[in-house]
Amino acid sequence: AAEIYSGFVSYVPKLFLAALVLVAGYFAGKIVESISRNILLRFKFESYLRDKSNLSVAFIFSVIFKWAVYVYFLQYAAQIAEIAALTAILDKVISIIPGVIGATAVLLGSYAIGIYVKDEMLRTKELYANVLGKLVFFFILYVGIATALELLKIPTTLINTIFLLFVGAVAVGLAIAIGLGLKDIVAE
Repeated sequence: AAEIYSGFVSYVPKLFLAALVLVAGYFAGKIVESISRNILLRFKFESYLRDKSNLSVAFIFSVIFKWAVYVYFLQYAAQIAEIAALTAILDKVISIIPGVIGATAVLLGSYAIGIYVKDEMLRTKELYANVLGKLVFFFILYVGIATALELLKIPTTLINTIFLLFVGAVAVGLAIAIGLGLKDIVAE
């Protein structure tokens, strides 16, 4: 019983310090969220996206940064409290945070570029500009998604294969349509 009591008494300061780290992490996360949101709002990047969707770039990134700080502080508190399993899990989570930030940036960037290109194509008022604009938009979005998945270290071979099959099917369909449409002209 004396050993249990002495072990408990020696562990209490570690728990107290871990709790202090968690409280400090909470406030640090809130501060980082506020600062990052203000900085991102100054870039006015989302003003273009706001016209087309309800995406808030500042909100998305500030929440990611806040939770990154929370996870770092939680991992440090787990180290102080000597909770090896939680520390190992949080090490893995921390290792993917840069990929999540990069993937989010790539997705938002490709979405913004896709919208811009589609709108520019629609402004030309050319024949089939609407269809072509949507195709280019979805292609840019596909490239963004494939790149984001690579940043998250998720294999994209299946997605790439499906996309190639889709492009091939569209190409064969266009070839047949053009061939049938030009059949009479070629016959003359």
